[in-house]
Amino acid sequence: MTLMFGLHMVSLTDRVIEVPSDIIKRIQPLYVIAHRLEHFEAKVALLEDWLLAVRKESRSEDPGRGQKATQDIITTHGSLPIETICYKAALSVRSLERYFHSCIGLTPKKFSRIIRFSHIFKLAQKKPVDWVEIAYLAGFYNQSHFIKNFKEFTGEEPSNYGFNTRNMANLFLR
Repeated sequence: MTLMFGLHMVSLTDRVIEVPSDIIKRIQPLYVIAHRLEHFEAKVALLEDWLLAVRKESRSEDPGRGQKATQDIITTHGSLPIETICYKAALSVRSLERYFHSCIGLTPKKFSRIIRFSHIFKLAQKKPVDWVEIAYLAGFYNQSHFIKNFKEFTGEEPSNYGFNTRNMANLFLR
């Protein structure tokens, strides 16, 4: 199991903490990247490269079944049931939950929902927006389930959501 900076993520979930000085030194490149004058896409590419390099430093040759399950969730846009993800990674549900508890700080189901929701935002960038098609492409069985899930994340129905509003959720739409 690989821990980013040797930290168990669940200890950081929903908390504001003081970051230890040794970690501040290690993440200094993030500050530099964030304050460059480049376009958003260029910053994202630089941040991804930095994170991949840090990840490469801290992991063993075998990426592990937990990381494989995490990658499966990401590549399938969070649309597969957790049981299927576990089967593909040869993990029990409980083992996957322990992995997520330590390395991600969320449950696998919550992580899947976040990934699925980010995929919905990417799909919604296409004009004109067809919510029935987006619900289908995001893996929802019906439109009411899609609307309920969307409202849980945003507090609004999809057709009323302000995709052009400058807020944290829309940060990734650029």
